[in-house]
Amino acid sequence: MYNETWCLVNITVMRKKTMNNNIQVSYDEIVKGYIIKMPELVSLNAIEEWKKEFSVDLNSLPLSQRFVMLIDTNKHEFESIQCLKSLRDFFTTNADVQSKCVKVAFVQPKEYIEPCIKSEIEGYFGNYEEAYKWLENYAY
Repeated sequence: MYNETWCLVNITVMRKKTMNNNIQVSYDEIVKGYIIKMPELVSLNAIEEWKKEFSVDLNSLPLSQRFVMLIDTNKHEFESIQCLKSLRDFFTTNADVQSKCVKVAFVQPKEYIEPCIKSEIEGYFGNYEEAYKWLENYAY
C-alpha cells in the first residue's frame, strides 16, 4: 500500500518508452518495476502528458500485480513548483499506485534532500546505483 510515498510498477513485458520531453520509462525485470528518468528540465506539460500515459499502463496491470519504482529526477530542475505538486498528487491519489506499488526509490541531488531511507518502502539516494541496489534487495 502506498501511503504518501512514491512507488514503482511491475509489468510482464520488458519495454522502454520515451514520453513527452524525454521522460523515459522502462520496466526492469530484475527489480520488477518501473525505472522513470526525468529530463534535465521538467515541464508541467510533460508531467501531465506522462501521467496520462503512465495511468493507462498501470490500469492495464492485473489487480494482483505488485511493483516497485525508481524515480530519477536528474538535476531536479522543474519548470515550477506546480510540477512537483502535480507529481505528488499523482503518486498519492492514483488508485493503481496506491494498491499495487510496494516500494519506491528517488534519486535526486543532495542539495534537495539528504540520502536516507524514510521507511521500508521509501528511500532517497544521491545516485542511481545505490537506489537500484536498494530496490534489488527487496523481495515481495
